[in-house]
Amino acid sequence: LVVHHIVADGWSMGVINRELGQLYAQGGDASALADLPLQFPDHAQWQRQRFESGGMQAQLDYWRTQLRDLQTLELPTDKPRSSQPSFLGQTLAFRIDPELTTALRALAKQQSATLFMTLLAAFQGLLMRYSGQTDIAVGVPMAGRSDARLDDVVGYFVNTVVMRCDLEGQPGFIELLQRVRQSTLGALTHQDMPFDRLVAELSPERDASRNPLYQVSFALENFPHRILEIEGLESEQLSVPAQTSKFDLTLTVTEAGDHLDAAIEYRTDLFEPQTIARMAEHFGTLLAGIVADPELPVQDHA
Repeated sequence: LVVHHIVADGWSMGVINRELGQLYAQGGDASALADLPLQFPDHAQWQRQRFESGGMQAQLDYWRTQLRDLQTLELPTDKPRSSQPSFLGQTLAFRIDPELTTALRALAKQQSATLFMTLLAAFQGLLMRYSGQTDIAVGVPMAGRSDARLDDVVGYFVNTVVMRCDLEGQPGFIELLQRVRQSTLGALTHQDMPFDRLVAELSPERDASRNPLYQVSFALENFPHRILEIEGLESEQLSVPAQTSKFDLTLTVTEAGDHLDAAIEYRTDLFEPQTIARMAEHFGTLLAGIVADPELPVQDHA
């Protein structure tokens, strides 16, 4: 089953698998599926009306302020950056064990934060250590289904927001987490501004070798994964290794019960495999150090 990303996101694939199983059980009778209160065109019309009525101005004003004088992230690379990137890539998978996962969740709860905020703060701390910069911006995909009536709709609702964090002053991880918490809450409140429209409005200096506004992405996948269930048949979801990379780096973490599955997608025209393997190891070491001594400044962790 191959579905173009322009018409379906990861959440949608769970809906497709569930409804395909229902249709198979009912001999293809579409009446077996529940009626939807909204369809994707309804969402598109709502979005268009907000722009036409000026309802998105507050969102745009927020992002203009939040992303003013945004720095380009300059990670050290193994190969010189080409003016025309190939977008060829590879993915390195690794695991965060149950003991560390439990400790991270406990730390997040203690600080009135979420696992997403905790992992994002750690990742931004890692990027600070690699780049030497204290102004770190990371692109984060949002599900875009704030209306519960969209839960069963197939479509591409995902929107990207830019999570910017100031790591100036050698903050301990607790302080860093609170900074990330505030920026995350602000981004969630203003997540309806479409990223392509935001880029057009901000009109940053364009560079064909880099993505506008951010060069590194982070995602925590915790939407319901549903495999195809058909009575009398067995189905298995296979992982297809990616041969491309949309950004310099993308860290994706998936909640998998008592542990976390993680993967770093990277551009092979910038990084060697051993560099990414070392980065994954450093991230795991940083996470372990954070739960052991969360007050210690991020750059002081071994």
